[in-house]
Amino acid sequence: MKQKIYKNRKKILFTGIFLTVLGVIIVYCTYGTEPWETIGGFLSGFGVATSIITFGIQKSEK
Repeated sequence: MKQKIYKNRKKILFTGIFLTVLGVIIVYCTYGTEPWETIGGFLSGFGVATSIITFGIQKSEK
């Protein structure tokens, strides 16, 4: 499992960056409407967390 994640870390990083940007765009375009602000905030937070985790992935010893 760790090898699979390590091999796909660039895809995971780009997915995290994409989710962050998508969340920021949603919040910016729908400022003032409650459900969309929450959805945008969740996407932004999930994208940032995914990006941070991706930077911490190290190659396993096997």
